[in-house]
Amino acid sequence: MERHVMAGALTASLLLGGFTLSLAEPVAVRYAEGLVHGFLALRALDGTLLANGDLIQVARGGRATSQLTFHFKDGSVSDETAIFTESGKLILLSDHVTQKGPTFPRPLDLVIDPQRCPVTVRYKEYDGIGNVVV
Repeated sequence: MERHVMAGALTASLLLGGFTLSLAEPVAVRYAEGLVHGFLALRALDGTLLANGDLIQVARGGRATSQLTFHFKDGSVSDETAIFTESGKLILLSDHVTQKGPTFPRPLDLVIDPQRCPVTVRYKEYDGIGNVVV
């Protein structure tokens, strides 16, 4: 049960973070982003390690690309790649989230593309027997 709550919280934070950025006014860029590599640990409230992760950010040609990946102990993976402009204003260009594995009740593929179609979500439902219902 705790896994599903944590997975839901992670999904909500990723989704809400993307929606907040895509609907908010552009933020002025004071300093251009640089290279970042963070080594992350996702823990339950009791301190139990749930997942190890990486945050990798690269900035080139007025764009910053940030990738956040978590590898869970049960083999599940959550991966998010966000691309922002850095030319004067920080604007979300795209955000792509995939989640799959036992930690997540439904495999998820979410794309935020404000220039074309605001949000596309693909996920699979299981009928309880193991069959995929789309």
